[in-house]
Order: sequence, then structure tokens, then C-alpha cells
Amino acid sequence: MSISKNDIFLDRDVHKFLIEIRKCKNPSGVKLIHSKPDENFCLMNFKSSNTASSFYTINITEDFPIQDFKNYLVYLKKEKINIDIRFSIVDFDEKKILDNFREFRVKKIDKKNTLIDVNNFKLSRIRKGMKCNIKKGIKLNVKTDFYFNEDIPMHVLKEFYSCCIKSRNYIGKNFNHSWETFNFRNELTKMGKAVLARSEHENKVNYIWSIISEKNGFYYDAGYNIRINSFTHGYTHYRLFDFLKKIGCNYYSMGLIDQKKEYDMNLSSDRVDFYKKGFKKDLYDVYEIKLKAEEH
Repeated sequence: MSISKNDIFLDRDVHKFLIEIRKCKNPSGVKLIHSKPDENFCLMNFKSSNTASSFYTINITEDFPIQDFKNYLVYLKKEKINIDIRFSIVDFDEKKILDNFREFRVKKIDKKNTLIDVNNFKLSRIRKGMKCNIKKGIKLNVKTDFYFNEDIPMHVLKEFYSCCIKSRNYIGKNFNHSWETFNFRNELTKMGKAVLARSEHENKVNYIWSIISEKNGFYYDAGYNIRINSFTHGYTHYRLFDFLKKIGCNYYSMGLIDQKKEYDMNLSSDRVDFYKKGFKKDLYDVYEIKLKAEEH
């Protein structure tokens, strides 16, 4: 099974997908912008502000092509394009990386990246409640399937879509993606740039869809059909980490959270953040590179 070597949020196909999603709200507000001349990097360009953005957080590891990426940013600077990029430095010399971006405006933001090293993931390092949920799933041998480097069967894709709608409704939100844009998840899955995990236990169906590459993975979408058996979601993520390890994905982000926040479990957004933090005690710093046109 092949897996992309690019950072997912510098990847052309991933950004094409993200643009299709944004077209639901603004059909002409964003386009792709490539690096020159080899086009190894791709960002989203928001036309209203003329800003090139990774949209989500990229990972800078020891084998990241830092000089090529810096040259790309210099190219954007010369083209008078604003820059707004977030990144985490993963198991590498932080000072060395930051020194490479001296000519840009770089600052650490308040939120942290819940980035998991899937090769060294251990149950002993996670929150007790999450650990119990996962052990329960292991004991019950909850059925879990993965779709990767293949077409997602249509009945599975439609069930996943239905689960996304239902799970949002349970927390008082709408799922705004149309069926047409939802279908792009299948395209990335078929390319080997995403994986869909499906678990089922006592009539509860749980889905997690993640964008992935060798460099990183990202928890993008999830859905379930009924609220019972809440332990299954954590267990599905646990099984997903094991699957990612086997196919060569090294890191997986649950997203950014406020580490110092006091959680209000009556709020759905706080419950989601509390869930994410349950997998990771030590979070990674996140930096922003910003440059406005008038600073060129």
C-alpha cells in the first residue's frame, strides 16, 4: 500500500479537496497557489485578502525540506502575496528551524497541537477514562474496518454521510457539506491520501475519516448513528493509530486545543477538545508565519 510523502497541508490534492468544501460558502473566494518551479508545495490563496495559507498546521520534522520551503515563502513574498501559515516543530532543533525564518514574522500562538507519535503510542500515557474505553473495546473485540487506497463502497459512503448528519444534529449543529462535496472524501481515500475507519458494536456505527501522508495525519471528520456505547469512538481511534503505523504514517494530529482551558462539559465544543486531549498529555507548540503585503 503506497502512501504520500508530502505534508498533507502542502499537498495539491488535499487543498483541492479543501477548496471544494469551501465552495459551499464562497464559490470564487479561494484558489490553489504552487511553488516555483517544481511545484513541490501547494497552498490555498484566499482572494479577498490575497493570502497564501496552509489552512491547518504543517509538521516540520528532521527530514522536512526547510530550505526549499523557505525559497517558496520568498517567492510568495516577491509576488506580493500575504502569508499566513501555522506549523509545529516535531522532534527537531527548534532554534535551528526558527533561525531559518528570521526574515519573516514568526510567533508562538496560544493553542497547542495534539500531535501523536503513532509509532510510540502507549495506553499508559493517555487519560484514564480514555484508556478504560479503549480496553473495553479490545475486550469486546469491536469490529473495525479500514478503507484506504481504494474506492469506498457507495453504501458505506452513504452511511458515513448519514452518520455525519445525525451526529451533528445530536449536538444541535448542522452538517453543511452537500453530498457532491462529501464525495471528494472518496477521491482522496482512493489516492491513498485519506483513510476511513468504520467500527460497529450493538447496532452503533462509528466513522472516522482522516487525511494522511507519511509525514502526518489529521482527524478531519467523524460521525455516528446513535449515542449509546460512547466508548467506541476512542477505540476506533486506537485501532486507526495501529493501522497508520502499519502503512507508514508517523504522526497524527487531533487538532489544536487550548491547553489551559477549563472545560465546560455542557458545551459540545469543549467536549470535543476534552476528547482530543485524552490521547495526548504533552502537546506541541504551534507557530505562525505571517507577512502582509506592505511588509514586503
